[in-house]
Amino acid sequence: MTLVVSDIINSARDEHPSFDERRHPDRVLVRMLSRYQRELVAKALHRNAAVLLQRTSVTLPLANFDAGITLPANKFVSGADAILATDTTVRTPIELLDWGRHSDPAPFPSGWIENGVLYLQGQARDWERYGSIVVFYIPEPAELTSPNSTFVLPDSAAPALVANTAAFMVRRGHNDPALPPVDAQFFYLRAAAIEESWLQEISRQRHLQILEVRDVW
Repeated sequence: MTLVVSDIINSARDEHPSFDERRHPDRVLVRMLSRYQRELVAKALHRNAAVLLQRTSVTLPLANFDAGITLPANKFVSGADAILATDTTVRTPIELLDWGRHSDPAPFPSGWIENGVLYLQGQARDWERYGSIVVFYIPEPAELTSPNSTFVLPDSAAPALVANTAAFMVRRGHNDPALPPVDAQFFYLRAAAIEESWLQEISRQRHLQILEVRDVW
């Protein structure tokens, strides 16, 4: 499932009757969530970058081999595989070379990234046995522009997004005596606790992944 901005905003509005659209327009909350997503992505990168990992697949042969493969906006590429045309279960890791080495003799399959484009080493005919290329990357969060925008964060981050959105609306305040008072301290502390709980959980996942690799070897 993909996290949608409107779902986060609607869940946060349910927290208190003062969290309505008149006091807190969607456009304001979208801008806040855009800023918060970048902040949360930066924190997640330090705990477990794998939770942010995405993939893109490109069919071979390329329309223009020399033009390479334009990659989605990303913080970094973690790897790439060449998929055999005759058996899609067979994946061969592509060695990603430093740009300065791309003209040196290199193993096959290999490639290099330059200005956001993946170039494949060799000639188009060298890649005829492969049917596609899969690239794994950490996305660069795009600006959220509407309630229909989607997050690059995983579903597990939803509680932190909701809690932070609610805390943001508390900070904006309300002065309607007809509505129940807002326990600001509760919302602030809860938002911080839920965020830290999520960061600790993805840290534990990374630790378990490391242990699994050690067990295999």
